[in-house]
Amino acid sequence: MIQQIIEFDHYLFRLINAIHSPFWDEIMFIFSNRFFWIPLYIIITTIIIKRYGIRAWLIVLVLLITIVLTDQLSVLIKDSVMRLRPSHNPIYDGIIHLNKGIKGGTYGFVSSHAANVAGFVTFLYIIPVFNRKVYWFLLLFWALLVSYSRIYNGVHYPLDVVGGNFLGIFVGISTSYTLKTLYLKKYLYKPKSL
Repeated sequence: MIQQIIEFDHYLFRLINAIHSPFWDEIMFIFSNRFFWIPLYIIITTIIIKRYGIRAWLIVLVLLITIVLTDQLSVLIKDSVMRLRPSHNPIYDGIIHLNKGIKGGTYGFVSSHAANVAGFVTFLYIIPVFNRKVYWFLLLFWALLVSYSRIYNGVHYPLDVVGGNFLGIFVGISTSYTLKTLYLKKYLYKPKSL
């Protein structure tokens, strides 16, 4: 059964990774670049401050803790599972589309990118930061594209990304509910409307 799942994972990876073009190479490279998204993080931090006032510092702090947890836990899992990324798997040498030739680290399960964006979006949803559905659709779309870009770029299998998403959702739920329970419960339902 496990072997069949792994084979299906490889099949999906080859299917997704084979669909590429110069235009999408640039887009997917950008979506995988953590530094490109710094303006988005600054905008969201500004919105949190505007919406929650004096309580914003704690929300931003726990959001940062969420990202650190997702990132470090994903690395711990990678180092424990030791599943080679497709970009380091000898069976794919010279076969896969490796966008910009970037291979990433040796191990890939679970994807840190997927874990980080899933934790980030989950936390923002539960606290809540936005009250308009359009913002949630945009954030969800962003998280899905970041996750997809990891497969497109040749550095993760689909199960790496799914595992990262589950890890991020779990951490985002844990940190946001801990924050709400321990400190913010009486304040969170009276934020300024955005």
